[in-house]
Amino acid sequence: MVGIAAVRASNARISSTLAPSPTALFVGATSGIGQSTLEAFAANTQSPTIYIVGRSKTAAEIIIDELKGMINPAGKYEFIAADCTLISEVDRVCQYVKEKVNGKLDFMCLSCGYLSFGGRNETTEGLDALLSIRYYARMRFVQQLLPLHPKHILSILAATTEGTLIEDDLSLKDPKKYGILSCAAHSSTMASLSFEHLAKQYPDTAFVHSYPGIVKTKALISGFSWWTALLMKWIVLPLITPFTTKVEDCGQLCLFYLTSKRYPSLNGKKSGGGDGVDLPEGVEVAEGEGAYLVGAKGEIGAGKPMKGYRERGMGEKIWEHTENVFEEVGKKTS
Repeated sequence: MVGIAAVRASNARISSTLAPSPTALFVGATSGIGQSTLEAFAANTQSPTIYIVGRSKTAAEIIIDELKGMINPAGKYEFIAADCTLISEVDRVCQYVKEKVNGKLDFMCLSCGYLSFGGRNETTEGLDALLSIRYYARMRFVQQLLPLHPKHILSILAATTEGTLIEDDLSLKDPKKYGILSCAAHSSTMASLSFEHLAKQYPDTAFVHSYPGIVKTKALISGFSWWTALLMKWIVLPLITPFTTKVEDCGQLCLFYLTSKRYPSLNGKKSGGGDGVDLPEGVEVAEGEGAYLVGAKGEIGAGKPMKGYRERGMGEKIWEHTENVFEEVGKKTS
């Protein structure tokens, strides 16, 4: 675990350590944790160029006004509206970003998602919307933009909470097998396995899958009926507040995961270096081989099923499944 004081001290050195004018992509950054991480990144980098992907143009315009005004007027910021439950929309965004960045993308931060307590909701592409935005869409961004050689990729989801996969129905097409828990387990476990697989294929990129824990954002009361939302706001939230993380602190932690040498690429770890800010005093390089599963308190860990999945080489199988899904979606949308 790395304390918040050490995290903030590390982040304060970003502007003097990293090369100026970094280019970054933030997906799902118009509210909550993604927004907090975006603002922390902008505040601590020199003349960044940041592409912000989300659903709400209105929210994005307010954020960009703040970025240009008080946070970092030297930065360049552009909003790209997209429905990230659809792979075709991800492809459109990726193509646009490729054309804009001139072969240079340094950082990717993926936090798109929403709460849902309903059943399977199939998109026009044949995927469940929630599983798509939590896993397939994020991996499509990664797959399409890895040729730009990003130094660090962060996916904020549910690392260390990995669960059991339904191996004969990885996309959870059977409504009888679909549920909140199965969707959570699949999205988290497949993300961790995919990152560990990709870290070997792209040894100059560092991959971090993190779990923020319970963060006090509006998302905690969204997706509920009005009376449940009131119950959450006035009774549940006050009770759990001592166990939550402030969204500002969470943004600082995520920025640390995205920029610190504690989480080096595979080649960076082998060479004893890597891109990023030098470690704070008393902090060691994290356990991992270019891919890091980080829990709510900054600890490195993994859900119980991960050991067996690693021994069976499931990372390669999950990535093969993922690419097959992308191919099938492409046939439907072409």
